[in-house]
Amino acid sequence: MTDLHFSIFTLRTSPLELLRSGRRIKLRRQALQVLKLLLENAGEAVPHAAIRRHLWGHRAIDHAKAIPLIVRDIRGALGEVAAAPVLIETIPREGYRFTGAVTVKSQRRRVKWRIAIPMVAATIFGIALALPTEFIHTPETTPEIDAAEALFLKGAHLMHRGDAGSLNRSESYFRDALEHNENHANSIAGLAEIAVRRDQYDEAKSHALAAMDIKNTPRAHLVNAMIAASRDWNWEAAQTHTSHALTSSNQQLPEAWAMQAMLETLKGEHTAAIAASNKAYQLDPVSALIRVDHGWFHYYARDFDAAYGLCLEATVLEANSWAAAYCQLKTATALQDETKALQAARAVQKLWLGSTTTPLAQSMAAFRDWHIGVLEKQHKKTGTLIEILAAEYTLSGQTNRALELLTAAARQRSKHLPLALVDPVFDPIRDLPVFIELLELTGATQNNEVRRTL
Repeated sequence: MTDLHFSIFTLRTSPLELLRSGRRIKLRRQALQVLKLLLENAGEAVPHAAIRRHLWGHRAIDHAKAIPLIVRDIRGALGEVAAAPVLIETIPREGYRFTGAVTVKSQRRRVKWRIAIPMVAATIFGIALALPTEFIHTPETTPEIDAAEALFLKGAHLMHRGDAGSLNRSESYFRDALEHNENHANSIAGLAEIAVRRDQYDEAKSHALAAMDIKNTPRAHLVNAMIAASRDWNWEAAQTHTSHALTSSNQQLPEAWAMQAMLETLKGEHTAAIAASNKAYQLDPVSALIRVDHGWFHYYARDFDAAYGLCLEATVLEANSWAAAYCQLKTATALQDETKALQAARAVQKLWLGSTTTPLAQSMAAFRDWHIGVLEKQHKKTGTLIEILAAEYTLSGQTNRALELLTAAARQRSKHLPLALVDPVFDPIRDLPVFIELLELTGATQNNEVRRTL
């Protein structure tokens, strides 16, 4: 007779925690709450709406994306995957059902479910469940992980092009990767980064936490740094997460070095910023976005010749890059090179106009009038591009309108404002009281170091 061995998971209500053979399993509280709800209704379908109400009440949450991530966390903790569900059944367009065999123990002021699995054991709130002995999931050795990583790399390449179409295609690659391996932390972190770029910060935070629960991935730290910087203007937290991203990636994540460069720029440490940006550039020399960022950091440091060359190289790598076109325009203007500036201005105009036959500007003055017009129209429609519009008004000598727009950007807590305030284009108004107040408000320039070093 062969003895059966069991691995036991226990979910206790007080405190709410998941244990395996008495040892605590790391699982977010939302996942624990959903697991508890499923166990309380074992054998019955629990609708998406019931889970949403249980977690968020009447708050507006995109539960269609959030709930599957939470269920994936639960499955991972219990050792199963969506492709071969044994404990948690997905009911399409309805919800989930806990299908494992369980036993319940009730004690004073607490309930325990115990789930006992041959070869793999779990106890949840005193519920015991059985899994077949052949169900052994070892994702580290499955061929699907290679497929997931390949899809992730394709998605990451597209994501860093930055345009909306590329982000949509990138998201598809990340989701395809998760179909191969639902615990692929980099792909979950990739979804988080896309959400940040779309200003969907709650979703980004949820994805980042999910990725971190699976693996201490540097990309999740990077996303947390992006959230701290873009949404919160919390530079200390941004620096902490960026440092973690660099440490946990053994300093091999180019985007983390680019983030470090931005943080150094905001402190007025331009030499350190260029050194960090150069690290990113060396790690990913074929990325147009990394290259144009390298150009921007030279521009902020007033090294306009180097900045123009880097942004021109980025245009060669990515002909339709808005960032590269605008970088060329700004650097050529700073160099006071009318020929290069007009060439870059026409490239910007083509990107705005697409395939239309509208005549291109014949002078920088004509371009600036046209550019202010289209930017004003876009700003009134969407409230975006406010810093670019403020820069154009500054170049046109309309400083009151520029300061009005920058103040509006501060009220909106625009994610672009802190770095925009370092832009050399604003040098003519940098010593004005309103501008100094904006520097202090963003918190990016401690004691106005940027203003004093320019």
